[in-house]
Amino acid sequence: MTELSEKENFRRLLAGEMPQFIPSYNMFLWRFYPTFNRQGFRPHGSGFDVFGVEYTTAAEADGAAIPVPGKHILHDITKWRDVIKTPDLSGVDWDKVVSADVDHRDPARNPLLLVTNNGYFQHIMKFMGFEDGLCAMYEEPEECLALLNYLCDYYLEIQRQYVRRGGFLAVNLTDDTATALNPFISMDLYRRVLKPVYQRHCEQALNEGLFVTIHNCGRCEDQLPDWFDLGISGWDPAQPVNDLRGIKAKYGRKMAIIGGWDSTGPATWPDSTEEELLAALESYVEGLAPGGGFAFAASVMGASFDERAKKKYGLIQRFYQDKVRWYYGK
Repeated sequence: MTELSEKENFRRLLAGEMPQFIPSYNMFLWRFYPTFNRQGFRPHGSGFDVFGVEYTTAAEADGAAIPVPGKHILHDITKWRDVIKTPDLSGVDWDKVVSADVDHRDPARNPLLLVTNNGYFQHIMKFMGFEDGLCAMYEEPEECLALLNYLCDYYLEIQRQYVRRGGFLAVNLTDDTATALNPFISMDLYRRVLKPVYQRHCEQALNEGLFVTIHNCGRCEDQLPDWFDLGISGWDPAQPVNDLRGIKAKYGRKMAIIGGWDSTGPATWPDSTEEELLAALESYVEGLAPGGGFAFAASVMGASFDERAKKKYGLIQRFYQDKVRWYYGK
């Protein structure tokens, strides 16, 4: 049997078909951010984004960045038009930019998932901070929607230009809208403020012949029916604070679970034993792999320079190759 490319195999997963093998979801290779949207960033994620929000991080976070606490650029949502300005895209040499960004990723074989932004909900929070941002959503939902539609115009133009040239398989709609316990906002507010811009984002992708996946951390399963409305067919990281086994039993391969790993559980801690990690991996795969609709994505806590983490990542890779990749048989 001829082995499928990672791209074709992942396409089967997102199409609700049975993949030939279980994909090992390579978030850093397959989730693709246009580099010019990170102008002004220094190594390890510090610096400013294109809107003027300043970010900081620590080496131990491996480049993950957060807005500098207390340094907000928007203090009154009704004044967003005076503060938030999207960059001018009229002079961009798209052929040059996209080629430099994409060609080395081997888009003919790798399933590239285009991520144009870090979340519409998250934009409000990074502009205003969580306290003022949440208050703005409840007190001025129309102004929040107007701001998000303005941002959406910008991001959809980037999406249009990259999709025309880049060989992408899917658009990854990225937005963290939930804690480990519940969503940050009510479903009513979600549908009035966020869903309309999600719909614009997804409709363009679907009309371009792409799949749509969503990145959403936390217990966000309440939103699952709305994701189906939007045409979304894959969810990462699909954290197990959600009822993943129940979701899979109900929907089968309709929503691909891209992840589902307990990334904060004891087996991932720096001092856990190899036996504990292997037992957790066995339970993880046996719980989500049967029947398809699953992509493997296990990890451990610890920075990339931590020798304990390096050793356990090696164990995870061996486990994937030996026990997971050909779980469905050759």
